Amino acid sequence: MINVAYALDYKDNESIQYVLDKTQTLKNEMDPPWIFQALETNNREIIRAVVAEGVSIEKENERGFSVLQIALARGKFSLLQTLIELGADPYAANQWDSPITWCEKTGQTAWAEKMEAWYQARIETRPQVND
Repeated sequence: MINVAYALDYKDNESIQYVLDKTQTLKNEMDPPWIFQALETNNREIIRAVVAEGVSIEKENERGFSVLQIALARGKFSLLQTLIELGADPYAANQWDSPITWCEKTGQTAWAEKMEAWYQARIETRPQVND
Protein backbone atom coordinates (compact mmCIF):
# COMPACT_ATOMS: atom_id res chain seq x y z
CA MET A 1 0.00 0.00 0.00
CA ILE A 2 1.20 3.50 -0.77
CA ASN A 3 1.89 5.74 2.19
CA VAL A 4 -0.06 8.91 1.46
CA ALA A 5 1.97 11.02 3.89
CA TYR A 6 5.21 9.87 2.23
CA ALA A 7 3.85 10.58 -1.24
CA LEU A 8 2.79 14.08 -0.20
CA ASP A 9 5.95 14.84 1.80
CA TYR A 10 8.20 13.85 -1.08
CA LYS A 11 5.90 15.31 -3.72
CA ASP A 12 5.65 11.90 -5.38
CA ASN A 13 2.97 13.00 -7.81
CA GLU A 14 2.66 9.60 -9.48
CA SER A 15 1.82 7.94 -6.15
CA ILE A 16 -0.55 10.75 -5.21
CA GLN A 17 -2.40 10.32 -8.49
CA TYR A 18 -2.54 6.54 -7.92
CA VAL A 19 -4.16 7.10 -4.52
CA LEU A 20 -6.62 9.56 -6.04
CA ASP A 21 -7.52 7.05 -8.72
CA LYS A 22 -7.99 4.14 -6.30
CA THR A 23 -9.47 5.73 -3.19
CA GLN A 24 -13.23 5.65 -2.90
CA THR A 25 -13.66 7.78 0.22
CA LEU A 26 -11.26 10.70 -0.14
CA LYS A 27 -13.51 13.68 0.29
CA ASN A 28 -12.83 15.66 3.46
CA GLU A 29 -12.44 12.94 6.10
CA MET A 30 -8.65 12.82 6.19
CA ASP A 31 -6.86 14.83 8.85
CA PRO A 32 -5.69 17.22 7.61
CA PRO A 33 -8.10 17.18 4.66
CA TRP A 34 -6.67 16.32 1.26
CA ILE A 35 -6.99 19.86 -0.04
CA PHE A 36 -4.46 21.11 2.53
CA GLN A 37 -2.12 18.23 1.81
CA ALA A 38 -2.43 18.88 -1.92
CA LEU A 39 -1.59 22.55 -1.35
CA GLU A 40 1.76 21.51 0.14
CA THR A 41 2.77 19.81 -3.12
CA ASN A 42 2.82 23.20 -4.93
CA ASN A 43 1.46 21.27 -7.90
CA ARG A 44 -1.56 22.74 -9.67
CA GLU A 45 -2.44 19.42 -11.32
CA ILE A 46 -2.57 17.58 -8.00
CA ILE A 47 -4.77 20.33 -6.57
CA ARG A 48 -7.05 20.12 -9.61
CA ALA A 49 -7.20 16.31 -9.30
CA VAL A 50 -8.11 16.48 -5.61
CA VAL A 51 -10.89 19.02 -6.29
CA ALA A 52 -12.12 16.92 -9.24
CA GLU A 53 -12.51 14.03 -6.77
CA GLY A 54 -14.99 16.14 -4.82
CA VAL A 55 -12.79 17.52 -2.07
CA SER A 56 -14.07 20.92 -0.92
CA ILE A 57 -11.99 23.92 -1.98
CA GLU A 58 -13.64 25.89 0.84
CA LYS A 59 -12.69 23.46 3.62
CA GLU A 60 -11.20 25.11 6.71
CA ASN A 61 -8.40 23.61 8.77
CA GLU A 62 -8.60 22.99 12.51
CA ARG A 63 -7.69 26.65 13.20
CA GLY A 64 -10.37 28.03 10.90
CA PHE A 65 -8.18 29.03 7.95
CA SER A 66 -9.33 28.42 4.38
CA VAL A 67 -7.08 26.96 1.70
CA LEU A 68 -6.74 30.40 0.11
CA GLN A 69 -5.77 31.94 3.47
CA ILE A 70 -3.14 29.22 4.01
CA ALA A 71 -1.73 29.74 0.51
CA LEU A 72 -1.36 33.46 1.19
CA ALA A 73 0.16 32.98 4.64
CA ARG A 74 2.73 30.52 3.28
CA GLY A 75 3.63 32.65 0.27
CA LYS A 76 2.25 30.19 -2.28
CA PHE A 77 1.28 33.05 -4.58
CA SER A 78 1.74 30.95 -7.72
CA LEU A 79 -1.24 28.81 -6.66
CA LEU A 80 -3.72 31.61 -5.94
CA GLN A 81 -5.14 31.81 -9.46
CA THR A 82 -5.66 28.04 -9.64
CA LEU A 83 -7.43 28.00 -6.26
CA ILE A 84 -9.75 30.84 -7.29
CA GLU A 85 -10.46 29.24 -10.68
CA LEU A 86 -11.43 26.06 -8.81
CA GLY A 87 -13.90 27.92 -6.63
CA ALA A 88 -12.04 29.46 -3.70
CA ASP A 89 -13.68 32.74 -2.74
CA PRO A 90 -11.22 35.56 -1.99
CA TYR A 91 -14.05 37.52 -0.33
CA ALA A 92 -15.04 34.74 2.08
CA ALA A 93 -14.37 35.82 5.64
CA ASN A 94 -14.53 33.65 8.71
CA GLN A 95 -13.23 34.66 12.14
CA TRP A 96 -10.18 35.91 10.20
CA ASP A 97 -10.17 38.53 7.46
CA SER A 98 -11.03 37.53 3.92
CA PRO A 99 -7.95 36.90 1.76
CA ILE A 100 -8.52 40.18 -0.11
CA THR A 101 -8.91 42.18 3.10
CA TRP A 102 -5.78 40.54 4.55
CA CYS A 103 -3.79 41.53 1.45
CA GLU A 104 -5.04 45.11 1.66
CA LYS A 105 -4.23 45.38 5.38
CA THR A 106 -0.72 44.01 4.91
CA GLY A 107 0.18 46.17 1.93
CA GLN A 108 -0.18 43.35 -0.60
CA THR A 109 -2.57 45.39 -2.74
CA ALA A 110 -1.22 43.99 -6.01
CA TRP A 111 -2.23 40.48 -4.90
CA ALA A 112 -5.63 41.74 -3.75
CA GLU A 113 -6.19 43.26 -7.20
CA LYS A 114 -5.07 40.08 -8.96
CA MET A 115 -7.36 37.91 -6.83
CA GLU A 116 -10.26 40.26 -7.50
CA ALA A 117 -9.61 40.09 -11.27
CA TRP A 118 -9.36 36.27 -11.24
CA TYR A 119 -12.55 36.04 -9.19
CA GLN A 120 -14.43 38.39 -11.54
CA ALA A 121 -13.20 36.38 -14.56
CA ARG A 122 -14.52 33.19 -12.94
CA ILE A 123 -17.88 34.81 -12.21
CA GLU A 124 -18.18 36.18 -15.75
CA THR A 125 -17.43 32.81 -17.37
CA ARG A 126 -19.93 30.87 -15.26
CA PRO A 127 -22.88 29.56 -17.25
CA GLN A 128 -25.91 31.80 -16.79
CA VAL A 129 -29.24 30.31 -15.78
CA ASN A 130 -32.06 31.58 -17.96
CA ASP A 131 -35.51 32.00 -16.48
